[in-house]
Amino acid sequence: MIPEVELIIGKQPPVTLLGATESQNRFNRIFGQFISVFTNQDHPLVVFLDDLQWADSASLNLIELLMTDSDRKYLLLLAAYRDNEVSPTHPLMMSLNKVQSSGAVVNNIVLSPLQLADVEDLVGDTLHDTEHTQPLAELLFHKTGGNPFFLTH
Repeated sequence: MIPEVELIIGKQPPVTLLGATESQNRFNRIFGQFISVFTNQDHPLVVFLDDLQWADSASLNLIELLMTDSDRKYLLLLAAYRDNEVSPTHPLMMSLNKVQSSGAVVNNIVLSPLQLADVEDLVGDTLHDTEHTQPLAELLFHKTGGNPFFLTH
């Protein structure tokens, strides 16, 4: 999965071929062990995953396993998804419910569009001019609705 690791641990023997379920279980177990190498009290690990609304079932299952393992500590998983693209029955929402039901802490932060003052600050900082950028900031705000993605483009 991460070819560069071979530079650290050396060439590894080929893995035994298994059935699909067994291969997935082996991957999940080994990946969990791999993550554990980087997580301890002095060095917690933060992983950011974006666009989880498009995640496949195997990836969601791995996330569930990582987050519901009571022995796993010092791992913070930050995940972003577009809430307008998921329904309560979407696989992502089902996975989040399972994780939360297991007792793992799940916090939801809903991001709202930027306000005009935020856009003015962004444009002013970008152009290094806060005195003459208000008309441009207002135009961008009205064209984008304060959506940061569209503003930066």
